[in-house]
Amino acid sequence: MQKIAVLFAAGLAAAGATAQAPVGRVSVGLQASYDFNDLNEPALGAHLLVGLGSGLAFYPTAQGYFVPTGTLWRASAALYWAPRTTAVTPYVAVGPYLTKSSGAGTHVTETGVIGQVGAEGRLSRVRPFAELQLLVGGAFASEVVGGVRVAIGP
Repeated sequence: MQKIAVLFAAGLAAAGATAQAPVGRVSVGLQASYDFNDLNEPALGAHLLVGLGSGLAFYPTAQGYFVPTGTLWRASAALYWAPRTTAVTPYVAVGPYLTKSSGAGTHVTETGVIGQVGAEGRLSRVRPFAELQLLVGGAFASEVVGGVRVAIGP
C-alpha cells in the first residue's frame, strides 16, 4: 500500500511539474461510468490530461459512486499513451488507484492497479471518449466509462 501511495504522490508531483507545458497539451473532462462486478453501481467523475510529449500524458481521475448507503469514491493517476492520429484516437493507460468507502460504521481503503483502453474523437476541442477500465488489487472490477474532454489552448 505504501508503494502505491508513493507512486500516487509522485504522479501528482509530476502533474504539478508539467502543468506549465505548452498550451494545447492540457484537457479537462467529465465522465460517467458503470461498475459491472461487485458494485453494479454508476459513478460520476472528472479528470485531467496533461501532455508529456511523445504521445504520453499524465491522466489523474476522481469519481464518486452512487451507492445505496454510505460513500464510495476512487482516485487514480495513470500514465496514458496514444498514437498521433487525427479523427479517432485509440489509447491505453495504466497506473495506481485508491478507493475509499464508508458506511454503517465501517471504513475501507483499497489500492491497486488500473488499466484503461479507450478511444477519443479529435475533430474539435470538445472530444468525446469511451473506455474500458480494469481494476486489480482489492476486488477485481471492470467498468465502462464515457464522457467528454475539452482541450485547452490552440
